[in-house]
Amino acid sequence: MTTHPNFSALQHRFSWLWPDSIFGRMVLVLVAGMLAAQFLTSSIWLGVRHAQLLEAPTRLAGQRIADIVELLDGGYPYDEAMELASYLGQDAEIRHQPEPEPPRRSQRAQSTAKLLERVFHERIPDARQVQLLDMALLDSRGRNADWFTLSGFNPLTVVYTMQLEYAPGTWLHVTSQVRPGWQEGNPLQVIGDLIWRVYAIRILIVVALVVLAVRWVAEPLSRLAKAAQGLERNVTMATPLSEQGPTEVRHAAHAFNQMQKRIVMQLEERDRFLAAVSHDLRTPMARMRLRLALLDASNHASSIEKLRADLDDMQSLVESTLSYLQAEQHATALQKIDLDSLVSSLCQDLQELGHDIAISGSTGAPIEADSLSLKRALGNLLENALRYGHHVEVVLEGTPTHASVTVLNQGPGIPEALLNCITQPFIRGEPSRNHSTGGYGLGLSIVEAIARSHQGRLRMSNRPNAGGVSACLQLPRRRKPPPKA
Repeated sequence: MTTHPNFSALQHRFSWLWPDSIFGRMVLVLVAGMLAAQFLTSSIWLGVRHAQLLEAPTRLAGQRIADIVELLDGGYPYDEAMELASYLGQDAEIRHQPEPEPPRRSQRAQSTAKLLERVFHERIPDARQVQLLDMALLDSRGRNADWFTLSGFNPLTVVYTMQLEYAPGTWLHVTSQVRPGWQEGNPLQVIGDLIWRVYAIRILIVVALVVLAVRWVAEPLSRLAKAAQGLERNVTMATPLSEQGPTEVRHAAHAFNQMQKRIVMQLEERDRFLAAVSHDLRTPMARMRLRLALLDASNHASSIEKLRADLDDMQSLVESTLSYLQAEQHATALQKIDLDSLVSSLCQDLQELGHDIAISGSTGAPIEADSLSLKRALGNLLENALRYGHHVEVVLEGTPTHASVTVLNQGPGIPEALLNCITQPFIRGEPSRNHSTGGYGLGLSIVEAIARSHQGRLRMSNRPNAGGVSACLQLPRRRKPPPKA
């Protein structure tokens, strides 16, 4: 299924209106539906308001036509009755017609027509028909009234067009105008009633209920997201989720807890296997070194040196593997550490060995960290930078919540294809298998494992202008407690 490019562009343009969280999206959808329902309610309110406005002039028009009919029934000639009605203030035009006209009124005028008939028959209780043909609401300029006029801000005139069965075969066509003066009430009060009672109070109540309900429904998902973040930071220390709530939430929490258990078991089994193999390799390697020392070096000097070099490589690999497994353990010996002093001490030791290292900046306040593991991570970063670049810069930076150490060199850089996986075990930025130009691909893996154990991170990137690699170790000043289930 393909998406139209214009729709995609429109969707991208208005993406800022769509919240990222489930909580925000549910609130937006429910509030939008509530507002749509509220506008429908407002249309009903306006209809009721329209009927209320017409009640007084309709009663007045019904009384007027009843007055005229009573005059005609009392024996007054038509001309005298019209003259007397005009003298009494009845603003009406009446003419005879042989046949009734079909009504032209709108559906909204049905209630007005019934009210007009009821008022007329209260005065003249006979079987004569009174029909409302049409009705118009006009402002002071004779135009159809708008909502501003209906609210009472402008004078309102109502024009009724009616027909009355005066006698069998005789119909009276009546046009009656009810001019301004019958309206009551403050128009601002009407508008205030609409805004406050119909909109503000209902919207505030409904929005508050929607927010509370959505928060209650989305809370289990929020707990699941926090637990997933804790699992990403350190799988062995993540707190299991509480298996409570609706059925779907309980099932998801149970599946999440089982997944966490399986991951922890697999990691522990892997660590035990690698640790056992690495530890057990030390004994045969020690015996091999002893036997090499007992051999006659005069006859097999070259072979003996090669074997010793191979043993050194194996020993280095075993030690690196054990260091990596140890680095993945959760940092427990936390203490306040002056990161500036620690980095300065490591750089000074390397400078005394003749390496070109420059240090600048400051991280500010101390951080909570494991001293030994952090020293190992910083040492690996510095040694790795010196291995591929002769000049190394160390930049210290700090924020209220984090401290960072950035190690820069001017070496060949890392291939772009390896940047995303360079911190994985046994991945080297230098493609050759020659260990004289690098280790076994565990140095950066150890650094990242130590960073994760401190709830920090390691970011690797190439320097686009100066060349070389930038390795930034970012650590929180204080480690967050594991999320509650």
